[in-house]
Amino acid sequence: MSRQWEFAPIKVASLKVLVISDTHTPTIAQRLPEKILKEAGSSDMTIHAGDLVHKRLLDQLSSISPLHIVTGNLHLEFGPLFPPLAS
Repeated sequence: MSRQWEFAPIKVASLKVLVISDTHTPTIAQRLPEKILKEAGSSDMTIHAGDLVHKRLLDQLSSISPLHIVTGNLHLEFGPLFPPLAS
C-alpha cells in the first residue's frame, strides 16, 4: 500500500544564525576576525559551540547579538557561569 502525502505551503520567517566554536580567544588569537564580528552584527542570534575561554569574548559577542553557549572542555575562566554537568 503506497501512501500519498500532501504538503501545504506555509510561510516561515527567516532566521539568520551565526555558529562559531573553538575561538580560544585570546589564548590562540588576540581577537576574533572582523568578518565574524560583522556576521554576528547581522545575525538574529549567535551560537558559540564550545571553547569560549575568556569572559571578554562572551561580553563582546553578547553585546552584538543574542548569544547562546554550549560549553566545551576549555571554559575554565567562567567558574559558576557554567556549572559542571551532572553525570
